[in-house]
Amino acid sequence: LLYYTFKQFFGKAPSLFPSMDIYLEGSILKTRKNTLDFWTVWKSYEEETTNYLLEKSNSGYFIDVGANIGRYSVLMAKKGWNVIAFEPVKSTFNQLKTNLTLNDLDAELYNMGLGEKKEEISIYYDREKHAEASIIKDSQKESEKIYIDRLDNLINLFPKENVILKIDVEGFGSQVLKGAINFIRKTRPTIII
Repeated sequence: LLYYTFKQFFGKAPSLFPSMDIYLEGSILKTRKNTLDFWTVWKSYEEETTNYLLEKSNSGYFIDVGANIGRYSVLMAKKGWNVIAFEPVKSTFNQLKTNLTLNDLDAELYNMGLGEKKEEISIYYDREKHAEASIIKDSQKESEKIYIDRLDNLINLFPKENVILKIDVEGFGSQVLKGAINFIRKTRPTIII
């Protein structure tokens, strides 16, 4: 609350948050300085989704669309799942790679977004709140160009075994689903959105 009050009155937030190493379910997740990364890797964040995924004893393919800094990608890779992760914001993608490396885990990573068609668009985000990046234009926020493609264009060999498709893309979910129709028909994944 102090952070946002300060930012609202002075137009700039103080440097309150150090980079942290947060331990979660036997994994380590490093956060970036002066971001709200710590919130997305805190134990109580999306506890129901986390518990659901941790209860999955068998392995398969975990497709993480909007992977952020890797909360779910790291947890699922550690459980032995084949992880395919998509994260369009460059600095967030770099932190995702860092967190997988810290845990000595492998995943197939894409620094891009998914949608209904192949295109290049701008994404907007607060420097401190990368987790809430959106394609809705906002001149008050940072922006960068990102690439979008259809999941159907990227995954040619559809896995036939256990597949979980997790989508967290700040209101862009219907476009992701439209671009994954063939994937969904062929794999019949569990979808978390």
